[in-house]
Amino acid sequence: MSATVDAQRFSSYLGGAPVLMVPGRMFPVETMYLEDAIELTGYIPDDSFNSSSRVSLDDIDADEISDITNSNSTKDLQGAKYSAMTRKTLSELDEYRINYDLIIQLIEKVATDSRYIRYSKAILVFLPGIAEIKQLNDILLAHPSFTSGWIIYPLHSIIAGEEQERAFITPSEGVRKIVLATNIAETGDRHNRLLAEQQTPEILRLSLQDLILRVKTCKLGDIEKTLSEALDPPLTRNIRRAIDALIDVALAHPTDPQ
Repeated sequence: MSATVDAQRFSSYLGGAPVLMVPGRMFPVETMYLEDAIELTGYIPDDSFNSSSRVSLDDIDADEISDITNSNSTKDLQGAKYSAMTRKTLSELDEYRINYDLIIQLIEKVATDSRYIRYSKAILVFLPGIAEIKQLNDILLAHPSFTSGWIIYPLHSIIAGEEQERAFITPSEGVRKIVLATNIAETGDRHNRLLAEQQTPEILRLSLQDLILRVKTCKLGDIEKTLSEALDPPLTRNIRRAIDALIDVALAHPTDPQ
């Protein structure tokens, strides 16, 4: 179950059931940002994927460098390790648009640069949805840098389970893999920061009418008694309201005797 579940509470509810703790592996993490990717690759926005997107500082004149250095959009990078070219790119970049060219250049850099090549055995790219996954998958399959020695795995809920499981296989020696997944996989990276420690149980959030009908269908006995034995029992008055609503519906739509 989720690592955030209140295990002791469940154990007590189930009569002192044992709790098993399964440790996971921990890995060192080095955080880098968009400006780092731009600085590393020399990327600038470009309308054409096939045209060159790398420029030199020699291509930017002194006045332009001064304007970039003093612009509000890049003031947070002042005195840092980022070049005027990087600051210029950031000032022009649409952060709400996926820059496939930048992604490709960054993967290429990680795969070939001696400083980062140790990270390239398995690369995970988060994308918003299946359309973006398919587009990047098609680009990678057609790119000369990834035609051999690489396996690319699209990972999405609509993909068959057997295909999804292949993404977790360790490639053979000399082969590296790229996994393209939806960013829902990032949720555990954000859970502790953005979400409450424990979500309100569904039984306390949703209508009880369906649940009451299930109790009757399964012949579990008295409705109020049965629901009161739940881990998070709903209020008695809410149970009564749901029962009354079902009775009203039954009276308004009597069963056809035929």
